[in-house]
Amino acid sequence: MEPELAEAQDYVFLTPAPIRHLLAAKKSVIRNRLLKRVLRNEETQVEQVFTWTDEKTKLPCKAKVDIAYRNQRGLHVIDLKSTGAKDLQTFLADCERYEYVRQAAFYLDGTGAEMVTIYGIQKRAPYRVFRKRYTKGELEIGRRMYGFILGKVLEEGANKFLPGLRVP
Repeated sequence: MEPELAEAQDYVFLTPAPIRHLLAAKKSVIRNRLLKRVLRNEETQVEQVFTWTDEKTKLPCKAKVDIAYRNQRGLHVIDLKSTGAKDLQTFLADCERYEYVRQAAFYLDGTGAEMVTIYGIQKRAPYRVFRKRYTKGELEIGRRMYGFILGKVLEEGANKFLPGLRVP
């Protein structure tokens, strides 16, 4: 979602082969019906930063979401992930393994969005696009997960994780 980074001259690790994969994956995203509609909407925000204070811990929080858009139901957030998954089932297993539910709940609570959707884009041909939406029950598990992490930040001392931050 930040093509200017891939085009920067000092980005030396991007040889022609990875660039071809990136461009093919980007085309796949744009061919996805929902993503195409969302990205063409002039009100859609890409790489939008949200900041807030966690209610329970009073810690400052920040999220940089890939895509944020509004429709008649409210704010929606989309997070794009590259994936080596060969099919939807493998991608869903990866979602569990990498605890994307924690990130989804964090984004949902921090942005005030109505929904957070995770999209996985295959890193290699055929560059399929997979989607994961979380249920309320799953998101509650994600809240407990990120709450545990924020609690550890308080417990172990914010200075270890966030130098210069004064914790209440």
